Amino acid sequence: MNRNVNLNRLEKKIKKLIFDLEFEQAEELTKDLSEEELKDLILALGVYTESIVIYTFVSFILQRNESSNLHYISSVLMAAPLCHIEGAYEVGLFHAKKAIELSPNELSLYKYILFFENNPDGEFPKKYLKFIKQKIKELE
Repeated sequence: MNRNVNLNRLEKKIKKLIFDLEFEQAEELTKDLSEEELKDLILALGVYTESIVIYTFVSFILQRNESSNLHYISSVLMAAPLCHIEGAYEVGLFHAKKAIELSPNELSLYKYILFFENNPDGEFPKKYLKFIKQKIKELE
């Protein structure tokens, strides 16, 4: 069977479990996904549902197994599909900073966090901006 078909079925199962607040079961189904597949799944669910429940699920996983990738996924989720929620920008920035804290040599995270610099929904800390731009130069 085609992997895309299997992922589609899996996405539907996971979505149902998340909205039934069966986070442990949903998490178990995500364990065989690559980081990229997990990101795609979470962001797709965020786009299609626009529900804070998706963020709550990712937070649940983060509490059990904190990682840079999960903070990055949380950040993108809040900065894009859930940006209409009051405070989403600040939550997204928080998670982007945590991702960097956990993976301080990951160039892509520093480049990603610059997205928040020009975002009209909040104030990007200028003192942090200088550090980020310097770190990008060091890592390139």
